[in-house]
Amino acid sequence: MNNINEIRKEYMNNPPLGYSKEDIYEMSDEEILRIYDSMSESVKRIEYKCRSCGYICHIPEHMVIKFDEMFGDTSFPPKFSCSKCPIGTMYPIYYKGVRGNTFKFGE
Repeated sequence: MNNINEIRKEYMNNPPLGYSKEDIYEMSDEEILRIYDSMSESVKRIEYKCRSCGYICHIPEHMVIKFDEMFGDTSFPPKFSCSKCPIGTMYPIYYKGVRGNTFKFGE
């Protein structure tokens, strides 16, 4: 799938996690391609799990690393709000931070 209109149509029918049909409709071609690249199977992903509801998602490693570089802490891994429940926080199941610390879910 390399035609931008095909990609947009696919994402309109099945929006990626965190996006609505309206978001996809209003995005520029460049933004659609950025999402497509980040969702490519060749992109390494970090598995995250919500401590409240147990929902699991896979976040592109480059996004986790960027967040870790900007806001990371040696005591806590990069964490994200859960998109499935209103109170949940997503933690990595396993992640080696940019400062060398290893984090495992539940520890």
